[in-house]
Amino acid sequence: FNTIDDITYIAKLAIFPQGMAARTESPFKTMEDIITFAKANPKKLKAGTPGVGTSPYMAAYTFNRDANVDITAVAFGGGGEVVPQILGGHVDFAFISMPPVKTQVDAGKIRYLAFFAKQRHPLYPNISTAVEKGLKRTIIETGIGLVGPKGLPPAIVKKWEEIAQMTMKDPAVISAVQKFDYIVDFKSGEAYKKEIADEFAFFKELMGKK
Repeated sequence: FNTIDDITYIAKLAIFPQGMAARTESPFKTMEDIITFAKANPKKLKAGTPGVGTSPYMAAYTFNRDANVDITAVAFGGGGEVVPQILGGHVDFAFISMPPVKTQVDAGKIRYLAFFAKQRHPLYPNISTAVEKGLKRTIIETGIGLVGPKGLPPAIVKKWEEIAQMTMKDPAVISAVQKFDYIVDFKSGEAYKKEIADEFAFFKELMGKK
């Protein structure tokens, strides 16, 4: 099965960026604190992730290379399992998106340090991005979109793409999307396919795959 060529890309709808979070009591108050410590102490820091192969797990590899550090990624069975590991101090911090930790962030128990996005999250304008801090390749934005079986008739693709574009402009839909901390990021099927292909190439190179 070829993820690029064996399905039909209809439209990209939204994204939610990955990032990093630590318990509020942690000595690491910023992303720069983590980088400084990691450079001086290779392999000493442990970072929780929701599982092997997940976007946050890949974010750990991207961050390590971009920041020239060596942080150990520890995989758990989902974002819900990562949260108590952060709170209990069993990991130094976590590579994770906002939704799993939002309740604890709002309660003041976890601090979100940075988003791995092209630009700041519109719902969290005070949280900086890794790009702003000089990590130009640390952009891990998990996309959500519509796809169909290979060979889907162009007329059907065009109709669904038009409906998706119109839907994602609806204020009620935008509001519902934002409740999950997602960001509307509509793209046509062709643009969506190219984006996925580019990401595959990037991650293959990152992981040393051919």
